[in-house]
Amino acid sequence: MEERNREHAAETPSIMQNDNGEHEVDLSHLTSSKAKGFIFRIPGLLKMRNEQAYTPYKFSIGPWHFGKTQLLRTGLKLKESFLEGLINRFPDPATKSRLEEAIKNVHGKARECYEGGDVYDEGDNMGVAKEEFEKILLLDGCFIIELFRKNAEKVSTRSRK
Repeated sequence: MEERNREHAAETPSIMQNDNGEHEVDLSHLTSSKAKGFIFRIPGLLKMRNEQAYTPYKFSIGPWHFGKTQLLRTGLKLKESFLEGLINRFPDPATKSRLEEAIKNVHGKARECYEGGDVYDEGDNMGVAKEEFEKILLLDGCFIIELFRKNAEKVSTRSRK
């Protein structure tokens, strides 16, 4: 058990403060051999039993269902507004470009996390271009952060009552 906890801790990204006082996520310890394929597709046999159970209804996270239906495209508008909300809380006008640059720096490692590794290979049934994959990472990451932040405020308010 203790060994498993040590292995898990070794795979956990650490947050560090750089010389400018900004926080950065250190992913350098995640080598490509460790990172390959731990976000899996649902096996076809399971999907055949109840495909609707594995199909996102209003939101999808990641490239596999990105914008496939009208409802998911509507959810994209909310993701875009959450991204703008997150960016607007920072006074630095370069926040969005800095986020985009950070995504470009980790997109290769992020791509390797998906089963098969080539989520933006045109031969893949996902067919997501490199730039689109980076956009998905940015939108989905900021959406999740904002979703947690907004719900944390609600929970915090409720717990004080």
